[in-house]
Amino acid sequence: MTSQIMKIVIFLGVIFILAFALFSLIFDLFVYPETATTITIPTSTSTTTSIVSTTTTSTTTTQTTTTTATTTATSTSTTITELILKGVETVEYSGYGLNLNNIVSTSGGDKYLISIKTPDGATDEVEFYDKFVIDNLEFGILERYGGLSVKIYVRDYDIATSRAPKHSKIITLGGKNFFLFERTFIDYKFKLHGRKLHIQKPNGDTDSYDMPDNGSIVVDDLEIGALQYSYPSGYTAIYIKSSYDFEFSNYLKSGTYNNIHKTFGISSEGIDLLENPAHYMQERDGPFVYSVDVGYIPMQDIYENETLVDLEWRGKILFAGEEFYVMDIEDDTIYLVKGTIRGINNLRFSSSYSGYEFKAKGLSYNPEGDISNMSLLIQDPDDQESCIVLYPNQISIIDEYIRIQPITAYKERGVIRADIFIYDLFPLAVLQNGQSIPHKPQWIIKFGTVEQPFGEDMNVEEYENITKGQRLLANITIIRRERV
Repeated sequence: MTSQIMKIVIFLGVIFILAFALFSLIFDLFVYPETATTITIPTSTSTTTSIVSTTTTSTTTTQTTTTTATTTATSTSTTITELILKGVETVEYSGYGLNLNNIVSTSGGDKYLISIKTPDGATDEVEFYDKFVIDNLEFGILERYGGLSVKIYVRDYDIATSRAPKHSKIITLGGKNFFLFERTFIDYKFKLHGRKLHIQKPNGDTDSYDMPDNGSIVVDDLEIGALQYSYPSGYTAIYIKSSYDFEFSNYLKSGTYNNIHKTFGISSEGIDLLENPAHYMQERDGPFVYSVDVGYIPMQDIYENETLVDLEWRGKILFAGEEFYVMDIEDDTIYLVKGTIRGINNLRFSSSYSGYEFKAKGLSYNPEGDISNMSLLIQDPDDQESCIVLYPNQISIIDEYIRIQPITAYKERGVIRADIFIYDLFPLAVLQNGQSIPHKPQWIIKFGTVEQPFGEDMNVEEYENITKGQRLLANITIIRRERV
């Protein structure tokens, strides 16, 4: 009798295990494929971030997960997102649409055929075995499910992003249907056949250019160069960046400017000690093409012993008869942009800039009680909302037209108030010491910098006792290089 009872118990146990396994399989097939997960892996330091969103769309369900690749002054992270492609269903990721058309078994393994639609509306079909790359994104196979279903990953393609100039746009051309795969960027249309780049300009004119193996070409106010001719999946990657054509005149201007202190992330004690002297800027004529005295502005945060005196310059600068904001200073390179400063709060969206509106969502603090980051709601021209996190010393990509950077933030009586820079990325003027100016290869830029011990000409009293080794920019001069 006891033996029969044991057999019944074992039999029921086996039935229970099989039922549980079957339930888990069904659950994985019908529930798990509809989710997107993100994995964060530490990588090297960077200073930019972008909005990353994933959407899975089918006839019965729609699920959206928004994640953000974040950066601080000391650490950063790369976001890897897992997606499930299931037959005719469209999966959207950061503006890209993907459909799994077929999986073909070959002697080399499973070959995947995926249709892709880019954020600018171009469509193509990609054939690949393990991964493919489009623009600055790498898509790869993680796991094949039963039937027409597969799990893939998405991450930044570091080979391209590390080669591209700072503040440039990466797009891919060519591919399987190279002459139908037309890409659009700020009203210019691009197609590539071999090394021949075809460009339709906003006025409708079409020109063709031979792409060099090294270097770049200049078309209107755009600099275009090749990054990689043999992407995984057959595309060619190019970068596009602004190449602003300055107009110099004999009418010389002057003005007085103050720094704009980016105190976001700085302790309150450090803020109280900051100096902000006025800097007089004056254009000059002489035995050179052009020169402007910029009044000894700081090219990095400057200290007196260990006390912070002033911050790297983010105010306006006078150059070629125009006023620009200084978006960034990196060694011997200065990035000049147009833009504005926008005050925001957590009560309502700000006024519109280029179709975007902004609203503070929340503040985070470090153990010392200082602000470490701010979450920001963004409403785009299509009235779609997304959320990003702003960190100190971070420039955030909104689209190919604008970037934003936090200036200040504080909370008072439950209301968050903040100021942010909004930068236009076109035009973007890049001044590099010792290099030629865009469109004029014979005109060379020279930075006139000074550091301790200062001469009598350095007339900013607040900087007289700063520590040695810290540079102030006295002037920017353009000289004509003699032809050899």
